[in-house]
Amino acid sequence: MKVYVCYEANYNIVANDCGAADEIHLYSNWDGVRKWLKEAIDRGIENGFVVEEESSKELDELLNTPADIRLSMYYKRQDNFNEYYDITVELKELCV
Repeated sequence: MKVYVCYEANYNIVANDCGAADEIHLYSNWDGVRKWLKEAIDRGIENGFVVEEESSKELDELLNTPADIRLSMYYKRQDNFNEYYDITVELKELCV
């Protein structure tokens, strides 16, 4: 059985303040992933983060194409490598 593993991976200052990862979500279908992605992106924007410039141009495509995703969110400005995190989706084989 394959599942989508979704989480936010924090780096540098954000990791020091919030930990490396807070929650991990598993979904068996892309509809659940899409909803989680939209909420994660909106939450980041509400907290002052901006979507990675290259990915923001393709956001609709990312939300509608089942695939592995790593979307960087930077605090206040692009390429702020001191304060950023990745919104991550990985398709994994679940061994039961």
